[in-house]
Amino acid sequence: MLSTDGLVDNTFTKTRRRDGYDLGEVDAFVTEVREALGQRDTQISALQQQVAVLRLETRAPAPAQPAQQPDDRKGSSAAAVRLLEIATDNADRLAAEAKAEAESVVAAARAEADGLLAAARTEADRHATSARAEVEQFTAEASRERSALEAQLDHLRQQEHSHRDHLRRHFSEQLARLDEADAPSLRAVD
Repeated sequence: MLSTDGLVDNTFTKTRRRDGYDLGEVDAFVTEVREALGQRDTQISALQQQVAVLRLETRAPAPAQPAQQPDDRKGSSAAAVRLLEIATDNADRLAAEAKAEAESVVAAARAEADGLLAAARTEADRHATSARAEVEQFTAEASRERSALEAQLDHLRQQEHSHRDHLRRHFSEQLARLDEADAPSLRAVD
């Protein structure tokens, strides 16, 4: 059964990927605390019933016995009842303290888990925003480079066209000169 010392001294394994505790261990611990508190409540109820029975016995008229019954039996019954009352009060107090501490531990673990989850979401959102910005920047740069390359390609095509026209004119002129230079000599041979 879980003791108060066990409740106070319990530790959880730190997670590897992020700050916090292993939620499985925390949940298992909470379940163990619940079961232990349930058992204590059952024991407390049983003790309270015993106390009630003893109180009734001490209040009930004694069966007809000789008047010589010793007073120490009544005194020991009263002491037993008082002892059970004290034990019940202590058990109630300890159970309440254990329950409060368990609830505090669970609340702290949940708060820490919620904080870690919120931090993780914030970090994920920040990374997603950063990634989107990088993609947009890369897309813009790629678009600018593509535009620059298309402009350069258009310029090269124009130069090629101009160069071809220039070569065509040059070769046409050269052929025309050759034709003119060859024409008189061909006539003379005829």
